[in-house]
Amino acid sequence: MSIADELNLPDPPTKPLQPFAKFMSKGHKEYPHLSWTERIRLLSEIWNSQTQEQKKHLLNEYYEEKKQYQLKYKAYLSQLTPEQIQSIEEAVDRRKKSKERLLSKRGKKKEMERLNRPKQPENCFFLFLNTLRHDEPSTEKGDKKAFMAKAVAK
Repeated sequence: MSIADELNLPDPPTKPLQPFAKFMSKGHKEYPHLSWTERIRLLSEIWNSQTQEQKKHLLNEYYEEKKQYQLKYKAYLSQLTPEQIQSIEEAVDRRKKSKERLLSKRGKKKEMERLNRPKQPENCFFLFLNTLRHDEPSTEKGDKKAFMAKAVAK
């Protein structure tokens, strides 16, 4: 969900694709019969074999689209109130912080695994479930889940 949708604001204009990305998107439409990896390999070879003049044409198109985008974006910002702009900035900050928090948690977990540190002990509910699981004689997963559900429901 985009920030504009989250805040019930009009959608901002979309940024233009950079030359290589635009080339790849056109190429994917031209070669639908190839597998994904074959298409990427072929399109990369074609891109690398193109001359600078051919690439410059795509680059000029990109700059024109970028100018149009900047004009549209300024018009978009001018139609928003200062409160809406403030709420957008706050939403962007919240998303950045949550992403940083997630990445730091992943980094801590990898660091703990790298150092062979023990995992955090399970809470009492999971310890209880483990005792039920070890008491259960059946070996089929479906039976264990059903048994645990019945045991917890009691």
